[in-house]
Amino acid sequence: MQALQAPVPGNSDGFGHHLAFAGNQLLVSAPFSSVNGVVERGAVHVYQPVANVYTHLQTIAPGIALSLSDWFAFHSSADGGWLALGVPLRGALDPGQVQLYYQDPDNGQWIYHSLLNGTANNGRFGIRVLMRGTRLLVAATEEVSSGNNRGYVYEFLRSGAGAAATWAQVQRFRLNGTGISVFGSALALSPNGNKLLVGAPFQTTPDGQTQVGTVVAFERTMGGSWTETARIAPPSTAQASNFGASVAFSGDQHALIGDIRERSSGLLTGGAHAFRDFTPNNWTRVASWARGPGVDSDFMGGAIIAIGNQVLVSAPGIDVGASLNEGQVFVFDDALPLLRDGFE
Repeated sequence: MQALQAPVPGNSDGFGHHLAFAGNQLLVSAPFSSVNGVVERGAVHVYQPVANVYTHLQTIAPGIALSLSDWFAFHSSADGGWLALGVPLRGALDPGQVQLYYQDPDNGQWIYHSLLNGTANNGRFGIRVLMRGTRLLVAATEEVSSGNNRGYVYEFLRSGAGAAATWAQVQRFRLNGTGISVFGSALALSPNGNKLLVGAPFQTTPDGQTQVGTVVAFERTMGGSWTETARIAPPSTAQASNFGASVAFSGDQHALIGDIRERSSGLLTGGAHAFRDFTPNNWTRVASWARGPGVDSDFMGGAIIAIGNQVLVSAPGIDVGASLNEGQVFVFDDALPLLRDGFE
């Protein structure tokens, strides 16, 4: 039907590195694009449907001048007329940043509002963002807790609207215990907003010997804070390598989890799994998906999403013919037909 490009395409832009919807607008990130001679400054392009054709509306300009290799809009999330754009390599020694925008109700364009700055050297604050209502979650996957234990998630709360709004930090948290983790590599909120899944794909086993990954489940308390309630472990620690590299919800009870380097017949091909919270905080695997034989570095499970009874799993490292790392997306039909949020 249509293929989109940046208004002025350039080599190695990374156009399409991340996609997000804001109402009917499509936001396309190009975080490695060079702008006005600044290498890998990054950009995000906004498209709006006109007569069923996506038409370029705006290229969002950073709220402040950015340096080379900042990766503006590496990740994005929009909700309720607000937009968060992650800039994970912003600042000396890469503490990271998030820039916030609100939408002009008259013309649909995005207006810069304010920024949130990471404070930890090499913390990568803003490498993942998740906006829902008046709350914003921001991951800083490389922020060190102690030793080699890495990763935090921050939550910010908005008060007010438009230009007069303010954002304040209300929580900073990580998983209980130790482990390399890289906590915050993937974020997912349940439709009801009361459950949070956080991927920690470099988490080590309790003895600290093997890197397998985990997904940490949280629930919001009456006071609004997130409390860890469960760990979702990989189906097989012998096969897992980066379990939790991608996470998603299907309804409020199903967790979809990717492991981009899961072992199969001795190869790091990747895979994806579905877990159901049959009883409170007791997640049980109910389905798994793999490419088949596969080869090393297919990265099956790089991204995962559910639409109705379909589950879509990306494999961005797949070679197609002589084309290297061309990538594919696999669509599995009737993938979760039973026991979704009740009985069918």
